Amino acid sequence: MVSVFISHSHKDRIIALKLHDILSQNQVEVFLDQEEIIAGDDLPIKLMEGIDHCSKFLILWSKHTQKSNWVRKEWEYAFKSMKRIIPYLIGNITTSDLPDALANYVCITDEDQEYGHSELLKAILGKIPENVRGVSFYEGNWKAKVEAFDGSGTAIYQLNLRSNGQVLGTVETEYSGPTKIAIEMARSQGIDLSHLLKKHPVEGKWSLKPGTISLDLTVRAFGKSSQYKLEIHQSNDDENVFIGIWPGGARFEFWRIS
Repeated sequence: MVSVFISHSHKDRIIALKLHDILSQNQVEVFLDQEEIIAGDDLPIKLMEGIDHCSKFLILWSKHTQKSNWVRKEWEYAFKSMKRIIPYLIGNITTSDLPDALANYVCITDEDQEYGHSELLKAILGKIPENVRGVSFYEGNWKAKVEAFDGSGTAIYQLNLRSNGQVLGTVETEYSGPTKIAIEMARSQGIDLSHLLKKHPVEGKWSLKPGTISLDLTVRAFGKSSQYKLEIHQSNDDENVFIGIWPGGARFEFWRIS
């Protein structure tokens, strides 16, 4: 089992306990002094033993941490012990606020907690568990259907949301009503309408706020590019389904397929 030592100021205890809970739910052994140290223990020795035992060292860096001598002693010991150190930045802290020895470490921030927690699990475990608990994870393949206002068809988007914030995918149109009949008649007469039925490339960026995915998409179809900026909000019924309004007012659902 992967083991983690959480180093933090007592003023950041609530955040430490939340991360402790998320990591524990996902089969990570966590050393947190409140739970591991009992009356009569030699505090410095017990803390150093905890760091020695753990393979990863998670440090919650905040304005409080900067003033904590205990936290400084813990991270210095972890650094000298060549532990894998993962800084978790809290509040308005940036990498420039870290000690010089930690300045080049890849950090996780609490600005976007859902994304940050998924990044934390990847940093600790090397991947996201198949049955992840306590964290909404949004990378992967998603699908959306957007109905045309005139009833002529449905645009079907299949998008891959990547961990670096990139979006890649395709869109194709399923025609219905009189438009579908007209296309079928034209095809029966040998008219080539394959350009209407092909998949078109989609690319762009995505970002996350709690309960909301923001999409900035570019669709290249029929010789031109169209841009769409969307905000889709998590459904109250299913965390893997999001509801959005397409520019122009069409309501659509965006759901995970893998």
